[in-house]
Amino acid sequence: MDKKYEIGWRNPQQTVLVVTYLADPLLSDILDANLEAFAMIEKIPHDVILLHNGGKYKIETIGIGSFHDLLYNKLPSKPLENLKLIIVLLENNHIRRLAGAAMEILDKLFLRRQMVQSVGSMDEAERLIAKAGF
Repeated sequence: MDKKYEIGWRNPQQTVLVVTYLADPLLSDILDANLEAFAMIEKIPHDVILLHNGGKYKIETIGIGSFHDLLYNKLPSKPLENLKLIIVLLENNHIRRLAGAAMEILDKLFLRRQMVQSVGSMDEAERLIAKAGF
């Protein structure tokens, strides 16, 4: 099956890794993208920001319990030390609000620190990246 995303470094310094979605992703696609991105980030000796660019696409929205069950034992048992921020860009405000609960679960249960930020535009993402010093 074809992937619904592409992953690549935004810059030669490999400080921002971008997941660009090419179609409406299912949560399993997002999980696969995260696992692939985490494997790339793990190899980098310096701090990294992960940007999920969902753009105009809609993501599957399911209940909080289902999201937890999907992720349980699939993400690394401890957060990557060099992963400093995850930015999720979703242009659709309604979808961004619905995805907010799932992002909170990711933050609290799996990453164990406040690091997921949701934005509605690339300009907002760029401001967060600059604010983080990347």
